[in-house]
Amino acid sequence: MNIVETGTARLRDDFAGAGMATITFGDFCKRYDKHLWTVDILPEAIALSKRLTIEFQDAITYVTGDLVEFLSTFSGRIDLLYLDSADCPDRDAEPERLQHSQEHQLREMGAAWDKLHEQSIILLDDNDFANGGKCALTNKLAEHGWMCLMADKQVLWIWDSKIQFRAQCPGWTSL
Repeated sequence: MNIVETGTARLRDDFAGAGMATITFGDFCKRYDKHLWTVDILPEAIALSKRLTIEFQDAITYVTGDLVEFLSTFSGRIDLLYLDSADCPDRDAEPERLQHSQEHQLREMGAAWDKLHEQSIILLDDNDFANGGKCALTNKLAEHGWMCLMADKQVLWIWDSKIQFRAQCPGWTSL
């Protein structure tokens, strides 16, 4: 099983704010012999993530670099895709930053699209904001055969098993 996370843990003990998905996924992967790929553009974020997850390091590949490029060149299948980069502003005062975060998440989704399969899970962060959040553009997944199981601060998607998978995956760039 491959878990791919864009945006890594950036603060120690930040369960109420930015969250601690890297630590949670790392623990899961070590416990159940799975693998986490955590990617961030900031070297200092990856360095901190390595310190925070040292006990799980054998189950984690840490990558510093462009997230879209990483997803484009990733050679494995993605079983759980967690998109948590390009933080979204939670207020309307920063429309350019909001648009950037939405478009970035859309580019990440497009880059990962051909690595997903009918049993993949997609988890998207920064959803339940008054300004529409980062997921406003990627919420079009329903139009492409995905079913939303949860929509709160994060959105969780699975493939709708009533639809043939490959026939409904024309690509993501047309959204």
